[in-house]
Amino acid sequence: MLINSGVPSPDGKWIAYSDKDLQLWLYNINRETSELVETSDVSGFSYITWSPDNNWLAYVEDAENQNSQIKIYSLKTGKIQVITTDRLDSYNPAWSPDGKWLYFLSDREFIPKVWNIWGPRQPEPYYEQTTRIYMISLQEDLRFRSLKRMNYIRKRRISQMKKTPRQTMHPKTEKLKI
Repeated sequence: MLINSGVPSPDGKWIAYSDKDLQLWLYNINRETSELVETSDVSGFSYITWSPDNNWLAYVEDAENQNSQIKIYSLKTGKIQVITTDRLDSYNPAWSPDGKWLYFLSDREFIPKVWNIWGPRQPEPYYEQTTRIYMISLQEDLRFRSLKRMNYIRKRRISQMKKTPRQTMHPKTEKLKI
């Protein structure tokens, strides 16, 4: 068996690895046994990463349309859940330190950089900076608290701007006028 990559679990009891036969495996170090997680029909597995509590394994597999898709595997139940759509490329999953959030990169920004300046002889659309950082809550009732904090800071700055007198230059004397 030819192994592509192996990633040890944070507690050191498991190693997740993929092989050249397009299979994802879990190796139990204590029992010295391997169990098959999934077999890919398209390409192999990449970006294999463990949750901090060792209960979940996140990884990327190409869908039939060749777009990368993020999946998570539960060590407790043995079930696989597809986290992202196959309509857009999603990759590079990373767990939050508490294991409640899964961050990932995805190509979802398709704003053309070349506009219709030639009419019907327009070249193909050109896109740049399509990749953004996204996150998924792995619990239904979990909300991202930083959005509330950012909204509070924004409102505070606006109120401070209203209280602060504007400083301008007087056009004739070029002295600072408050």
